[in-house]
Amino acid sequence: MKSHLNKTIDFSLEDGKQYLNKVINAEDYNGENFNCTICGDTFKVLKKMPDKSVDLLIVYPPYNLDKNFHGNGFKKRNLDEYALYTKEWIDAVKDKLKDTASIYVCCDWKSALVIGTVLEENFILRNKKRPWLFDKIEI
Repeated sequence: MKSHLNKTIDFSLEDGKQYLNKVINAEDYNGENFNCTICGDTFKVLKKMPDKSVDLLIVYPPYNLDKNFHGNGFKKRNLDEYALYTKEWIDAVKDKLKDTASIYVCCDWKSALVIGTVLEENFILRNKKRPWLFDKIEI
C-alpha cells in the first residue's frame, strides 16, 4: 500500500494499453508529430525535432543509479561524470525550447544536487520544490 502522500497515478493494465498504443517509436518519429509521447533514445529523437518547437518539457532523467530500463541500462557515475551527462542532455534540448518554454525536472535528493547546479547555469530557477520549475530565459 502506498503512502497517502504518494501522488503517483495508478491505472489498470487494460487502461495502460490504451496509452501505450498511442506511443510513437523513436525509429518512426519524423519530427513533425507534436503533443505525443515518443519512446526511444532522447539524444536521437532530439536531433529530429525542430528548434524552438517545445512549450513544456517534463524531464525525468536517470537518478544516477545502476538501472535497467527494459534493456536500456544506465550505470552510476561519479559526480563529475554525472554533471557532464546532465550538461549533455541540457545542451541537446536547449535549442528545441521556445523562448517562453517551461521545464519541470523530476529527480531524487542525491541527483538534485548535480542536476540543479547545471540547470541553474542555463536557466532561471522558479521553484525549488520537486519537481523543479525552470524557465528558458537564458542568463
